[in-house]
Amino acid sequence: MGKLNILWEIPSDEGTYSGGSWVSGGGIELDNLKTQDITEIARTNDIAGASTQWAIDLGALKPVSGFAIINHNAPTVATYAIRLSETGSPDFVYEAEDLRFWEPTVVWGSRPWGAFPWDLVDPDDYPGTSIAYHLAPATVYARYIYVEATIPSGSYFDAGRFLGGQAFQPLLNMNAASVRPVDPSEVRRTRGGKRMVLSRPIYRQWRVTLSMQTEEEAMGVYFDLMYHRAKSGAMLLVFDPDKAAAIRARLTLYCALVDTTEISTTAQMAGRWGVTFDVEELI
Repeated sequence: MGKLNILWEIPSDEGTYSGGSWVSGGGIELDNLKTQDITEIARTNDIAGASTQWAIDLGALKPVSGFAIINHNAPTVATYAIRLSETGSPDFVYEAEDLRFWEPTVVWGSRPWGAFPWDLVDPDDYPGTSIAYHLAPATVYARYIYVEATIPSGSYFDAGRFLGGQAFQPLLNMNAASVRPVDPSEVRRTRGGKRMVLSRPIYRQWRVTLSMQTEEEAMGVYFDLMYHRAKSGAMLLVFDPDKAAAIRARLTLYCALVDTTEISTTAQMAGRWGVTFDVEELI
């Protein structure tokens, strides 16, 4: 069974981006892939293979295992590749090809027969913004990250965020979690009793409880995460990479902490700690 993934240490944000053919200036340049605001997109000049790619120099060898492309406009048949190198292309220490931007979004059995797309991909059914996530089988040390997108249709390729870093997985998985679609719309009634709704975009909140965690995890991960990310820093949480894709999509959040919380020792076992934290989706 897979485990919770927390991608919060993101060395790609400090890296130098290059390659491809991207719009220069106008607020839609390649470096926008490093900004937390996913609406600050980067846009290619066209969809040629030589254009829809980028390289990241991390500046030194870094541990990496998790990668995400967020708020993209790739069509449902588009694919991408991730390659890692210690010294630069073409000496790759890890390669993953033919990764799908869109995996099934429709939960099997949730619609009547014939009322769902045959590939089970319905972008309108995807909760939140589009997220393509890839988890390597093991952590790899690399200095260079190469991403190549294959976009078969359209005039250009957009992406709002790229994440590349080491995805933390706890030794003992979370023992409780809850997800909630939050509707911040304002509701009021007129004097005559008519219900009026000022609609606002829905977002998700997620509560995660991790008990019986080691002291190293408590102080070296959860404490550091809350101390350095606080309420303003973005991260990616994936409930379980091994879940069926449509389920995983609903439990994958690009998010930030609602607030910092206490990390406490547990009475069940000496030297063990527990933490519960809430995150809310960034849209």
